[in-house]
Amino acid sequence: MGVCASNEKSGDVRAHERAEKNNSLALDNKMRNSRRKVENVHKLLLLGAGESGKSTLFKQMIMIYGTKEEKNMDEDVRKGYIEFVFNNLTTNAQALALASAEFGPAETPEGQEAVAFCRQFQDDQGLDAPMTDNTARMMRNLWADPGIQKTYEQRSHYQLNDSTAYFFNQLDTLARPDYIPSLEDILRVRIRTTGIVEHNFTIETVKFQMYDVGGQRNERQKWIHCFDNVQAVLYVAAMSEFDQVLYEEQTTNRMTEALTLFAEISSSSYFQSSSVILFLNKMDLFAEKIKTKSITASACPELKQFRGDVRDYKQTSEFVASVFQSKYKNGPGRKQLYSHITCATNQENVKYVFNDVKSIMINNVMLDGGFLDSY
Repeated sequence: MGVCASNEKSGDVRAHERAEKNNSLALDNKMRNSRRKVENVHKLLLLGAGESGKSTLFKQMIMIYGTKEEKNMDEDVRKGYIEFVFNNLTTNAQALALASAEFGPAETPEGQEAVAFCRQFQDDQGLDAPMTDNTARMMRNLWADPGIQKTYEQRSHYQLNDSTAYFFNQLDTLARPDYIPSLEDILRVRIRTTGIVEHNFTIETVKFQMYDVGGQRNERQKWIHCFDNVQAVLYVAAMSEFDQVLYEEQTTNRMTEALTLFAEISSSSYFQSSSVILFLNKMDLFAEKIKTKSITASACPELKQFRGDVRDYKQTSEFVASVFQSKYKNGPGRKQLYSHITCATNQENVKYVFNDVKSIMINNVMLDGGFLDSY
């Protein structure tokens, strides 16, 4: 009996060892598959200084590559943007009214009444929906006043959203009792990004995670949480802001800030093996602005070096691109810098540009070999 008990005990031990080994192998496979799943998601990090248009580009990407529901927002979702549209309108109206004292006082009695009305708006105050007839009338009279239009022409000297003219020209629609923001309205509305916003999408079986982070200086400390395993940095800079200053520091030129930040990012050890794709954004506003303003008059030292025709869009835009490219720090293991001139509010332009970006990313995926065994 002693022998039988011993054999039975030995069999139990061996069975237990086999079970443990099988469990260990199953756990290893599970961890390996989990790692592969994580590795097979490519991170795209949207970076850039404040007001560069990152969030507009982010919204465009969702409208192009998102789900059917995301591309065609239902009525309830679009209604949620009414408060942001009205907030943009009041913020812009107040900025125009306050700046008019220096740059172009209202010239008509109706305009003067509208200025007094709009100066009373509080910071970040929106309008209740629907807009009252009196408020709509004040907004129309403000925008129609010749003096206010002179103030608008001097907008580079104070802070005013790029969407100002768009929303003022939409007043008849915004003032309707049944107003619901269109997809274009949602694309144009300015909502300051705070923290980190993430979105997932798939292009040709390759999975991407795109992160949008706040561009203002006080938001940049949060970027560190996005730096792990970033396959590509999409750096966005606004070409049109060569004569404007930062919201957070009125003495710093926006183009200077964008160049300084780009140089820091391109030399960062965090992005040593990441592709860097430069989006020179707001090409439409840039093309319009250089008709009357010279980039050589900018407070940005690098732009003062331009020696071509200051009214020529091709020459000036190529020069701005070359200035950014000169800040890119090449070195061992660094990938090629790709640059594109963009208009984030133009979906066809974004589609065209991102087709190139998509090809770059998918080619890099294949070259790196990270996806060949899983697709």
